[in-house]
Amino acid sequence: MRTRPTIDIDQEFSKNLDQILQGETAEACNSVSEEYRATLEFAEMLARSKPFPRPAFRDGLKRKVMHRLGLSGEVRSQRSAQLYPRRRVMVMAALLLFCLSGLTLLQARGSLVAAWEGIVIYLEHIGVREVKPERRWELPPSEVPTYATVAEAQRHVDFPIREPAYLPPGFRLEGVQVPDASSVGLGYRRETEDRGIELLYLSQSSLAGKVAEYADYPGEIQEIELQGRRAVWGTDKQMNLLIWEDEDMVFVLHSTLPLTEMQNVAISLFDE
Repeated sequence: MRTRPTIDIDQEFSKNLDQILQGETAEACNSVSEEYRATLEFAEMLARSKPFPRPAFRDGLKRKVMHRLGLSGEVRSQRSAQLYPRRRVMVMAALLLFCLSGLTLLQARGSLVAAWEGIVIYLEHIGVREVKPERRWELPPSEVPTYATVAEAQRHVDFPIREPAYLPPGFRLEGVQVPDASSVGLGYRRETEDRGIELLYLSQSSLAGKVAEYADYPGEIQEIELQGRRAVWGTDKQMNLLIWEDEDMVFVLHSTLPLTEMQNVAISLFDE
């Protein structure tokens, strides 16, 4: 496999990310190599789902992404190039974790400030409410421990990690993030010729010993039923959300998949 200096990639990626975060069309995605295109497209998706971030946020996000991609102006080895697909997906998962930081973790590490509140749907322990986010954000910790398998991650959490018995065809586990002992996020990925890269992110959080709080979601929400269980279905311009409780656990699915597929994944997680 041919290696190449990454300094040009640094500059091109940085310029494209600037355009995306300033709300411009990422036409530059077409000129970026395939290995970086998916990350740019995911950043564009996040940018379109929120008001344009302030410069300080853009700079911080850029540093975070560049660091996680290992773009340092040095020649990238063949080995690191081979490892890149997994790293790319976990960068996207990290961005998604940032996007959901106020939602998936009740002790949120980032903060989303609601400028306007819509409806609120109360589950057994938490309430999910629509919000319109302002342009004020806090970055989550720069490093979230990530493991290649559920077995590895299980040693670092205080509850049994559940894996879905059903996944849509083609999805495979790409990594497991463990922000703390009471929360875990499983990242799944598939790639097809017609739809490109699709992500499915499953968050599991223990409510044991915690005070219930609101989960803010910048999109439209409605209450639905999952085989007799109450759940919240959320949609915005780019991603869909499904959140439900099971005893002292909160589960969140976030993906571009339609409701039917996400329901099937959720139901396969039920602890009967």
